[in-house]
Amino acid sequence: MKIALSQSRSRLMVLMALVLLLPAPCLGGDTVFGDLEQGLVRKEEQEDQAWCDRGIYSKSFDSWIKAYVNGRESEAEKDWAGVLKAAQGARNLTRLVSNTCTRLEFLEGDEGKKFEGRGGAMPAIETMLASTEHVLGESTIQAASVSDYLGSKYSNCGDFSRGVLYARKALKIKERMWGQGSPLIFGSLMNVADKEFHAKDYANARAHAERGLAIAVKTHSASAQYEAKTILSKLAKVTGDK
Repeated sequence: MKIALSQSRSRLMVLMALVLLLPAPCLGGDTVFGDLEQGLVRKEEQEDQAWCDRGIYSKSFDSWIKAYVNGRESEAEKDWAGVLKAAQGARNLTRLVSNTCTRLEFLEGDEGKKFEGRGGAMPAIETMLASTEHVLGESTIQAASVSDYLGSKYSNCGDFSRGVLYARKALKIKERMWGQGSPLIFGSLMNVADKEFHAKDYANARAHAERGLAIAVKTHSASAQYEAKTILSKLAKVTGDK
């Protein structure tokens, strides 16, 4: 009796563990955007993270840190090429760049002082972007992801003009890849419009938000329409337009 009870408890614990490990279902009920979230996006995000981790734990990564901090530019670019080779399956390099910044910001002693002497995180990300463009090409989705990340970092620091600059750069790459009317560029359109709004570039913010709204209407996405209309509503309040 005790053995049977113990076995039942073991089976229950295994079942609970399996339930906890199952991925949570997506709530995207919209047509195109829901499909993207449930299929492409989540799967690609997981794969990107795994590939980025390979780059982070590669030998070239540690070599790049040392070369960059000590100002050995040509050596650093070769090392970054090695990092990218280790992370070659990733399309979005945000995790790689973000973790690199964290590693740099936690440097101590002389290396920490040298990193701060080079200007901190922003110049480091710009170096990563330039090296990524040199190694993989300026019009690659990987370069776009680094440019997006850099734009967000600048905007978070209050430098909205540079935030807009890098967000637009990423958008142009995606437009060339997928087309100006593709649902795949909706997020980038909203990203650019939001940064332009904060930079008080209201005319361009409206143009990008209206393009995003057109895509959202065409694909029957209620959540995307709401997002675009929210930005347009904020613009109407500051410009007095209807």
